[in-house]
Amino acid sequence: MENLSYAKGNIPAGYEIKYNTVDYFLDRYDEEEGLVTLSSYWKRFSDNRKAQEISHIILIEDEKLDNVTNNVIFYKDLIKECSVKPKLPRVQNDEDLIILTTSGSVGKPKLVQKSQRGYINFYTNIAKSGSIVYQGVGFSDRPLSYTGGIGYIFSFMNGMKYITTEHSCSNENTVTTKHLADIISTENCTSAVFFGYLLYDMVNDIESFKRLAKSVKVIITSGQEIVMPIIHRLWETFPAIPIIDVYAATETGMIFSRMRTKVNPNPIPSLAVGAELSIRDKNGDVTDRNQIGQIWVRTVSQMKYYLTDPMQTSLTITTSGWLKTADLALITNDGDIVFQGRINDVLKIATLNQYPQPIENKMNTQRCIEISIIIGLPDDRLGTIPCLIVELKKEWRDKRAEARREIENFWNEHFKNDKESGEVFTLSRLLFINKWPLTSSQKILRRELINLCQIGKI
Repeated sequence: MENLSYAKGNIPAGYEIKYNTVDYFLDRYDEEEGLVTLSSYWKRFSDNRKAQEISHIILIEDEKLDNVTNNVIFYKDLIKECSVKPKLPRVQNDEDLIILTTSGSVGKPKLVQKSQRGYINFYTNIAKSGSIVYQGVGFSDRPLSYTGGIGYIFSFMNGMKYITTEHSCSNENTVTTKHLADIISTENCTSAVFFGYLLYDMVNDIESFKRLAKSVKVIITSGQEIVMPIIHRLWETFPAIPIIDVYAATETGMIFSRMRTKVNPNPIPSLAVGAELSIRDKNGDVTDRNQIGQIWVRTVSQMKYYLTDPMQTSLTITTSGWLKTADLALITNDGDIVFQGRINDVLKIATLNQYPQPIENKMNTQRCIEISIIIGLPDDRLGTIPCLIVELKKEWRDKRAEARREIENFWNEHFKNDKESGEVFTLSRLLFINKWPLTSSQKILRRELINLCQIGKI
């Protein structure tokens, strides 16, 4: 299989794997009529009895979900147990195909059922977009066992070539920025797909970044909201590298993207093919420009339903097919989409609804702060009080008292109390953290931050 390479650079032992049935899956793709699917392929051609009777595949590494539903088999087990047979099946577009899992950043991971049509659109949309960008070889931090990794199969059809590792780069103390720089420079990758946390790590290891920047012409990031001060620091050293920022979800697929450059760091987003987006108020009506509301989307690649959870499905998907995300945003007069945070993260301070993301975006520009998160802590009088949790830049970590004064002064300068409405929006607590609680995809767990604060662990 020419279009997929597993990293063979200076990386930890155990990160090289043998080529497997995916080779055959790709080699035979153009020789058969109809579309080839993962579930029907493995269902019919695995030597494993359970796989022959299977109705779904769960694409996940988490063993704890083994008992979530019956009649499933894990992707990694299928990879080990499948054998090559001489013929591939036809399938119907609306058939249930595969179960994807959400990251679990807001609780227990959800099981997302995709149809054949939705799944193919999910990845061909990304592949079509990627083929415009990728010239040469691409590196991705998503292994094949991740939702974002299995899409390599469809990207290959566009002549794209990827370099990846067998396991997630998020595994702690396994793949470092130096390893990634070695892989990318050795393989002469011209593009790189990074989660936000890896981009953050790279910017903080400038020598490694210099090595990969010799070949990389563009960086793509998704899965995390990027911190713009980090991107501006990258551009201080490498002003010519654009950052393609993708907004997507497991339930919907790719929704929109924007190519950020030093000259134009906040361009108007471009919707994905077949995607619709609107901002709705609590009644489901479209909001006016510059009014905050919930993001609703409708895409050709969205899920059919949440497996075994019809109640959550009915709350998420409307009768007209709109899918309600958990994200809040507004659309400006110029057509830009400005995020305001997530519905569950809104701080309700007395009668004030405060959206966290604008505060975090402003605080992240303060010179002492590497990353900041604002959460709400319970309060008898106001219901909630704001608590700012900060990871300091390295040069400030031994000067916490001075950093505290500067951060508090910065807050007071930019966030004023609203005396007319009787609101008092002062910074009630400022805490420092060295290590964030993260999901497997490295998203910060805000709920866990609240728990840690309440038990005095921060």
